[in-house]
Amino acid sequence: MKYLYSLKSANGKIDIKEVKSSRDITKFIVFPNSLYIGNKSYVPSLLMDERENLTPGKNPAYEYCDARMFMAYRGNTAVGRVLAIHNKRFNRLWNRKCIRFSRFDVIEDFEVAKALIDAVEKWAEELGMNEVQGPMGFCDLDKEGLLVDGFDERGMFITAYNHKYYGEFIERLGYSKIADWVEREIKVPEALDPRIEKIAEYSLKKTGLHMLDIKKAKDIIPYADGIFEVLEEAYRDLYGVIPLNEKQTKKMIDIIKEYQGEVVFHRAFDCVADPYASIELLIHLGVDRILTSGLKPKAMDGKELIKDLQNKYGNQIEILAGSGINASNARKMMEDTGIYQVHSSCKDWINDPTTKTHEVSYAYAPSPHENDYDVVSKGLVEKIVESIK
Repeated sequence: MKYLYSLKSANGKIDIKEVKSSRDITKFIVFPNSLYIGNKSYVPSLLMDERENLTPGKNPAYEYCDARMFMAYRGNTAVGRVLAIHNKRFNRLWNRKCIRFSRFDVIEDFEVAKALIDAVEKWAEELGMNEVQGPMGFCDLDKEGLLVDGFDERGMFITAYNHKYYGEFIERLGYSKIADWVEREIKVPEALDPRIEKIAEYSLKKTGLHMLDIKKAKDIIPYADGIFEVLEEAYRDLYGVIPLNEKQTKKMIDIIKEYQGEVVFHRAFDCVADPYASIELLIHLGVDRILTSGLKPKAMDGKELIKDLQNKYGNQIEILAGSGINASNARKMMEDTGIYQVHSSCKDWINDPTTKTHEVSYAYAPSPHENDYDVVSKGLVEKIVESIK
């Protein structure tokens, strides 16, 4: 530990030290375990994972983050910890001058909490920042948020847990809420209500959906790209979300490859500044396929770029054209560009009379489909397949 400074408090002197050595990092990681002894709701972090998260060169987020770890001591006894993170990518994308704090754990002593947050604020001032916020992690794969309710609920090693007084201390220090994040638990009974089963069966049939029967971890690999696409779409508007960097993406790709899965980079490609540099980077990372509309709203409008990418890189990565593809243009797209596959939603609409009753509406689609829901049309799929034979 590197001694920084000491503070006087009503309960005795508080020493603030900065974590430096590997041994100190272990002390930093395991500190909460003693703080929550006997608490059945707390689940400790995996030591190996946390050590990797806190080690530059192993956590890809250090490519755009700087971090400092502080611990508070009374004599030889650890009484608190905090991680300060300078996330330069977040500041650039969200136009902020901010330092984050994370891994904030402290005994029930306000003076200790204040001393730790003061250490974070001093570093923020040294860097010319004008804002401190947290708990926020290195990225959105990290634990984030402060628990304000549900303290008697069992957590998981991937979710944050803290004592109730943490929030009280943070507010006393002058911090206010930025956003609410709600986590819900759905308990499945041993036997489902027959009425619910009937509704579920009807809903699956009506929407053209089906359940996956996952027996082993590798069974989910063929759907991994779709899962990441859903996650990106679902969370993009949440406060503080930032896209993964190259090394983080590579790490995820390597995990998929371990299970013999294919990696598909979806239409985020259509937002890049330089498609040629980007596709070369994706090839280097080991991506198998790119879904693109040629940087245009519709693939037919971007077919010249798609053709050029296919000519230059088609022997190294698969080019999959998507957006606006249907039975009337799929064959022409393939003939004009030289690609071997296309992507289409084959979307159709089915009327649902229960969407609106009296003055209550559950519509989500724009006019003229406010009383409809969208499905994958078997007929449209058959037409597009027939058109490219």
